[in-house]
Amino acid sequence: MTLVLIAVADRPLTEISLTPGEAERLAGLPGEGRRRSWLTARHALRRLLTACERPSDTSAYRLPSEQLSLSHAAGIAVAAVPLLPGTVNGIGVDLELDRDPVPATARFYLTRTERQLAGSDPRSLLRLWTVKEALYKADPANAGTALFEYELDDPAAPHGTARHRSGRRFHYRSVPVHRGVLTIAIHPKSSRRKPLMQTIDYDAVARQISVLTGVPITRLSPGTVLTDLAPDSFTFVEMAVDLQEEFETMLSQEDLKSVVTVSDLVTRLRQGRGDE
Repeated sequence: MTLVLIAVADRPLTEISLTPGEAERLAGLPGEGRRRSWLTARHALRRLLTACERPSDTSAYRLPSEQLSLSHAAGIAVAAVPLLPGTVNGIGVDLELDRDPVPATARFYLTRTERQLAGSDPRSLLRLWTVKEALYKADPANAGTALFEYELDDPAAPHGTARHRSGRRFHYRSVPVHRGVLTIAIHPKSSRRKPLMQTIDYDAVARQISVLTGVPITRLSPGTVLTDLAPDSFTFVEMAVDLQEEFETMLSQEDLKSVVTVSDLVTRLRQGRGDE
């Protein structure tokens, strides 16, 4: 499990700002529309790489990539990357704007149960389409795979878990955005599964925090402020990543911004796994 960073761009890079490698890639693209989409996507990617303090020459990165994902729609591009490199087997992002999927096509990307749930509701169909696309991108073994082969454990949940019919497990999160939906999915690095999922409650989370921080559990309470336990942002992120792995859940950057106390963290961990 890992935290994911995203960056968005709504305008293309200027050609004068391109590196030689980027300029060479652009020169090989046909059509003004294709070139503009490519430049906008590279703008989002460059923003993301800069934020991660990684080399920002986008031509140095192979796409599609197991550690990097891009999507663009209606002149807007989004890029996604794990905060800590190497913590996932795959990552996928999908953005869809200004479109309503045709209900008759749902059989090509939804299971029968998912079709029954979505019906002809365009909002549900669009959200589920983005989930399936993100899962496909996050799957490093997707060659020859159809979208309906990814099954959501709870199709009605905006975030949760999914599996490919072969058994590969994924986590995803969908969020409504202006004019559409954005979904991010990851394939966790470790395929090892616990026989039973751990219950996410205060006692279990407090025990894990005590192990990670060295703070005696007797000094913890539901109201303990997390910044008192993790004095800097990097330590806090490391603790969050470890907790996600331990409880098999998923947290976004927005989730972490709203977390203040241990009790808040328990709630977000439960929500990230779809327990509430």
